[in-house]
Amino acid sequence: MFINDATIRTQVDASEARPCHELTPAEIEHFHARLCHARRALAQEIAALQRLATSDAHGVSGSPAASVGVPISSDSHMWERLTALRDIEDKRIILRQIDEALERLARKRYGLCVVDQAQIPKEVLEKLPWASRCLRCLSGR
Repeated sequence: MFINDATIRTQVDASEARPCHELTPAEIEHFHARLCHARRALAQEIAALQRLATSDAHGVSGSPAASVGVPISSDSHMWERLTALRDIEDKRIILRQIDEALERLARKRYGLCVVDQAQIPKEVLEKLPWASRCLRCLSGR
């Protein structure tokens, strides 16, 4: 599933979100670890999808149909490749968002909205550690 900043609008109600005025060192380490873990997992997923996208039409390289010994047609293989390429692009977008969040962490700007510098609530960061906007900016107010 593709998750981005807009996804959290429906997951966290602004009235119940507590602003995080300052993150403690333990919270910073927690979010750093979560971001690094998510980055590693995404990089592995992208690598697997790239293998699928570049596999040949005989199902050699990780095709789901090939993994159960089912011969696949070139049409179904093409569909798998196109789906893999779309998924790669979606995951690369999230990977860039994670890298930007790690950069904000290094610059001590993590948890601040990139639009208006307002605090991003901890509840939002827990759901989406690479969130870059506060709830007000996400809602367009």
